[in-house]
Amino acid sequence: MKKINITTRLLLLIGVFVFLMVLVIVLMIRSLNVLNQKTIDQTVETMLSGEKGKLKVATHSLANAISEVIKGMAKNDQEETIRTMVENIRYEEDKSGYFLHTVTLHVLPCL
Repeated sequence: MKKINITTRLLLLIGVFVFLMVLVIVLMIRSLNVLNQKTIDQTVETMLSGEKGKLKVATHSLANAISEVIKGMAKNDQEETIRTMVENIRYEEDKSGYFLHTVTLHVLPCL
């Protein structure tokens, strides 16, 4: 077996060292990206659950209020009253959210 001179050994050692450093850096960047994406996903989920909760409370409150108002009314009067009550209700800062009256007398929030 032929002996490897000191220069070749040092170059080989430096090459292995550089390779390992690049590998560590790549793995660290990849881990940070995965962690960043998980953080973003969790933040979005938290925000959406809060919005869903607000919509649920608003829808339930509106449905209860409408049911009290239309008690004892004729079917045609009920539909017209519901339509009148929900047509101008808007929520969100940009007024993009609204309630939708359907034929089956459900009140649905829309974003």
